Amino acid sequence: MSEHDDQPAERPERYEFDDVVVDPESYRVLKAGRARHLGPRPFDLLLELLRHPGRVLGKQELFDRVWRGVIVTDNALTRAIKDLRDAIGDDARAPRYVETVARRGYRFVAPVTPAASPVKLVLAVLPFSDLSRDPQEYFCDGLTEELITQIAHLNPERLRVIARTSAMMYRNTTLPISEIARELGVACVLEGSVRREGGRVRISAQLIDARDQTHLWADSFEEDLSDILRAQRQLADAVTRAVRVELGPGIEPRRDASSIDPEAYAAHLEGRYFWNRRTGDAIERARSAFERAVSREPTYAPAHASLARCHMVFTWGLRPRFDAEPMAEAAVRTALDLDYRLAEAHTTLGALQAIARDYSAAERTFRQALTLSPNDPTVHHWHAMLFLVALGRFEEALSELRRAQALDPLALIFAADAAAVLCLMREPDKAIEQCHRVLGLDPTFARAHFYAGWAHAQQDELRDALTALEKACELDDNPWTAGWLGYACGRAGRESDAERLLDRLRELSDRGCEVAFFTSLVQTGMGDLESALASLAVAREERAIGFDIARYTFAFDCLREDPRFQRLLQVGGPES
Repeated sequence: MSEHDDQPAERPERYEFDDVVVDPESYRVLKAGRARHLGPRPFDLLLELLRHPGRVLGKQELFDRVWRGVIVTDNALTRAIKDLRDAIGDDARAPRYVETVARRGYRFVAPVTPAASPVKLVLAVLPFSDLSRDPQEYFCDGLTEELITQIAHLNPERLRVIARTSAMMYRNTTLPISEIARELGVACVLEGSVRREGGRVRISAQLIDARDQTHLWADSFEEDLSDILRAQRQLADAVTRAVRVELGPGIEPRRDASSIDPEAYAAHLEGRYFWNRRTGDAIERARSAFERAVSREPTYAPAHASLARCHMVFTWGLRPRFDAEPMAEAAVRTALDLDYRLAEAHTTLGALQAIARDYSAAERTFRQALTLSPNDPTVHHWHAMLFLVALGRFEEALSELRRAQALDPLALIFAADAAAVLCLMREPDKAIEQCHRVLGLDPTFARAHFYAGWAHAQQDELRDALTALEKACELDDNPWTAGWLGYACGRAGRESDAERLLDRLRELSDRGCEVAFFTSLVQTGMGDLESALASLAVAREERAIGFDIARYTFAFDCLREDPRFQRLLQVGGPES
């Protein structure tokens, strides 16, 4: 399912010249088979030159396409050209690739071969069965998720692994492998079991060709529970060999993890289990489990990264932000100090930087995460919703959401969030249609009701908006749903209901939660524009979640011509 079902799946081009390969999808440059570092602006600049080989691109044209309205000097362009030349092995004095055309601009002069990205083998890892005497669902689910993550890192250019949410839909399924493969669009399926006895764990697995149900490979691994990460790595390597996918050029295999305290590892799996439920209570339980894990094993980087992600999500209104944000940053820095190649940590750091409106740093960090883990749907999702949306780059955000959905086709959150982007693009009809698709699969998916209410309000269909937003509040009561329901109540003349929701937001504010942006929504709906402007000023000073969409959302159209509103956006808008 996609927000544009009639469109073919994207297959971004790769550009090849001499011994250089440039892959726009994964933001990677390979020189003689080795990955070369290139920052976001130089990378985008290189893409523009490759898309127009032989043509002189003027300075202003490059500023418009690469810096997108951010005012910079000629020195920024000169530095970016130097950086890309260093990455691809070019020399300004005797250019083989990028030629400087005096007083005009730059031209790519080498022959370029655009090529489709290599065909990827798509694999699904089904939830492993727990055959232990005392089965624990969180242990087996966590082990399955860890295995998905490890296999996805092996060769992202050739091997795509369906992500956790979609895979977990088939827990205890009686569907035949061929039907599962058809629904997920995969060629191979890995299934298996786990048995824990005392301090030992035995992992058995088999790889099945979905086309003819033949077994490509089967094996089992037994280790001390303290060495379970080693067993996972052995299994991932064996699967890769079985499907005959060699490690790609420039990708180093992750080193074997050292032995880990079994209780710390179990606590981490327990935390991941609750994290994936995404409710406020479940995230609290996940945080507690991750804290136990890092207490038992202080050098276990993934547990620190997972703890950082919990604290970061608390900044979205579940807890006072200025309590949660420093703890999130401390945990993510610890994770990166322990393992700088941990994509989850880079993703969380990029989210924190975007929330702080340090967009230049966020762009670099998200690019790093995408390079490290192009098969992780969360990287694409957060890059879309926390970075690209804040900058108004909506088409790119939709493209990232499509990539996330291709990696996790049954995860409804990506399809639902596409509806939010469509609302910001002023396409409410498409947003409502998108929400209906999601609700057709799960009528209790709160975010789809929420965005449907948002879109109906945009079309002045207030009765439908109220119905959808009230359902969203019933399913997931939080400041976002309260703020938008209050807006719709105010627009519909339900003043007492709007006041009640304002009181609730004030209660949250008294507990330290940032609600100024949501308060301004309700006040705008009620027509109290002076109070709305005052609340928006507070939201700007707080760097509040949600404030950046004020420049795009229809709810503030009534303020758009007010010079005070325009000044607020200038001060609080995206930074270069």
